[in-house]
Amino acid sequence: MATSSSNQLRKLHSQLVKLSKSWPIDPLRAHQPELQLSRSIAQAADRLCASPSLYTDGQTTEMAQIEGASRVISSLQRLKDNEIAAKFPLSDKMRNPASFPNHYDELKAGVERAVRGETLPWYKRWFRSQ
Repeated sequence: MATSSSNQLRKLHSQLVKLSKSWPIDPLRAHQPELQLSRSIAQAADRLCASPSLYTDGQTTEMAQIEGASRVISSLQRLKDNEIAAKFPLSDKMRNPASFPNHYDELKAGVERAVRGETLPWYKRWFRSQ
């Protein structure tokens, strides 16, 4: 049984590593690899195989690790595949609030400008704050 659970842990570790390598790069933090989610996933995968026993029974520990890692992999895969957005779509009222209907469009445009390294001229920034 111990070798079976060890094999399962190794398999889960390789799934997490594969998922971390396929995770998209955050364009706003492209020059900060330590802040990328993919790096956090890879570090979690390494901790999965390297963590010491938390319980007195090693078999219980491995089963808890297997169960937890399986849930994490499933959740990350659903996020990556955009299943959450499909299951819980935002209404038009949420995407275009009455108080500021263009807020998210302008926010998206600002993020895209930041990725390209562009900024608004001072007078456009000044008029936006008014």
